[in-house]
Amino acid sequence: MRLWLSIINKENDKLIINLLFKWFLVYCYHGNWKGLSELLLSHKDLAESLNDKATLGMFYCCLGFALYFPMRLRESYDYLHQAILLGEEANDRQVIGYAACWISWTCGALGLMDQGIAFGQKAQEMARFFPSDHYLYFNSLSGIGYNYWIKGEGKKMQEIARALLEYGSRHSNVRSIVSGHSCMAGSCLATGNVHMAIQSGKMGAKSALDRFYRYWSSIVAAMGCVLAGQLAEAQEVFEEISSYYHEYDGDVLKILSDIFLGAIYVSQGHMSQGLAMIEEARGRCVEKGGKSYFVMAEYTLGRIYKQMAEGAGPISHRIIVKNIGFLLKNVPFAAKKAENHFQKAIEVAQEIGAKGLLGQVKLDLGLLYKVNGNPDNARKCISDAIQLFEECEADIYLKQAREALAALG
Repeated sequence: MRLWLSIINKENDKLIINLLFKWFLVYCYHGNWKGLSELLLSHKDLAESLNDKATLGMFYCCLGFALYFPMRLRESYDYLHQAILLGEEANDRQVIGYAACWISWTCGALGLMDQGIAFGQKAQEMARFFPSDHYLYFNSLSGIGYNYWIKGEGKKMQEIARALLEYGSRHSNVRSIVSGHSCMAGSCLATGNVHMAIQSGKMGAKSALDRFYRYWSSIVAAMGCVLAGQLAEAQEVFEEISSYYHEYDGDVLKILSDIFLGAIYVSQGHMSQGLAMIEEARGRCVEKGGKSYFVMAEYTLGRIYKQMAEGAGPISHRIIVKNIGFLLKNVPFAAKKAENHFQKAIEVAQEIGAKGLLGQVKLDLGLLYKVNGNPDNARKCISDAIQLFEECEADIYLKQAREALAALG
């Protein structure tokens, strides 16, 4: 009798874990990472007690992906890597596929892009065994694109975007279509075509049926808006996303939003508030190992101080009065601060292989050296940027860098 009760209890426990799998994507599409991670962590001991490698592997898949969005990156990587090993031991292609799919995203944030691409390709191989599982196919393909975006390889990302759009159209899968538009927007950002990035990002957001996919496309479009000087439109998007993910623990999107939102606040004259927001986001990147986002934060801080050093753009009397203490404290040292932030961004970008961002930082550092009367260093940095943009096929940035080098004489 006790044996039968034990068997029944084990089966009931397994049913509970399997039910969590059913709810997993519902939480994902809503973007409620806080609720999802809490739900999974509260059942972790139960999943580990089942002595079922395939079930535990899939549970670790879900938990690892859930922890990616709150930027608990090292935990995310560990759980997903364990899931791959469990899937291989159980000879379960689905577990291997999902673990490889989701770890590719974690790798991108950690700055392990080559690993992320390899894992994404592994997931694509597993997806061939599950032709009706559209999510596994398009999400792993998107993960590869995400890693190419961080590397700065916009043309490769463009190929992935087209594949996602074609797949989504062929299978009437809206999420694949939205992912395709998001990837296309990211590829345009990587090559410097900000207006096309805005257009593609908006198309993705308009097509989205789920909050998460709408936000993912919207944030790429908003990044393009910042670069195009359309700050009011971008501010509305970033504030909405930052507020939502403050409540639902989605640090991956919140950190990106806060970096750009801080830059917008600085441009509006809220200088201390804006810089504090970017510095706080940078601190979370250091704490959580988000090297890719750390480069973005340092680069943004460098650009802000560079503009102060150059005196770029007219500053209204009201903004000067409002920030007099801040300006007196920072402007005399702005060039040195800009250089320090650029050098930190360069160091980490080189370490992780983020060639596109590295090229942008090198270009801005070269322009800073030019203003400061250091033409030799300016020429060296801009030449480095040209080489990086050539490798990434970033045509628009390449044109800007060549023009900057020619202006040096």
